[in-house]
Amino acid sequence: MIRRTYDAAEINELINDPDIRPTVGGEGYLDAADLIADRRNIALIGDGGGALFAWRGPGVYEGHSFFQVRGKEAVQLARAILAKMSRRANLIWGLTPADLKHVHLFNRLIGFECLGEMDTPEGPHILYEMRF
Repeated sequence: MIRRTYDAAEINELINDPDIRPTVGGEGYLDAADLIADRRNIALIGDGGGALFAWRGPGVYEGHSFFQVRGKEAVQLARAILAKMSRRANLIWGLTPADLKHVHLFNRLIGFECLGEMDTPEGPHILYEMRF
C-alpha cells in the first residue's frame, strides 16, 4: 500500500540507508525536513522505498525516487507510486545522470519519456518526463 508521509525522520531513514544512499546523489547525510515542511511537496512510501515529489508549479512536480527493492519489485512499486501521483500531477519530470544506464532503462520501464541530454553543474544528465 502506498501512503503519503509527513515524517521527515521516516524519509531520512530510507534515503540514508546504506543500500539506498549511493543511488540518491549528493554527499553526506541527507535530510528531507525542509522538503517535507512544504506541504506542496509530496512524499509517498510503500514497502521497499518511495519517492519525493517537489512542487514546481500547478500540477508540475520534480520526482526523486529511493528504493530498497530492485528489479520487478521496484518497477511495481514505482508504477503504484506514479498511479497515486496521477491524481494530483499533470507532469512529473526528473534528471538522471547520463552514466546510470540501468536507471535510464528503469525510467522507460515505468513510463517516462526521454527528452534528451543536458549539462548540469553535476555533469551531463538525461531529462525525463511523464504526463498524465
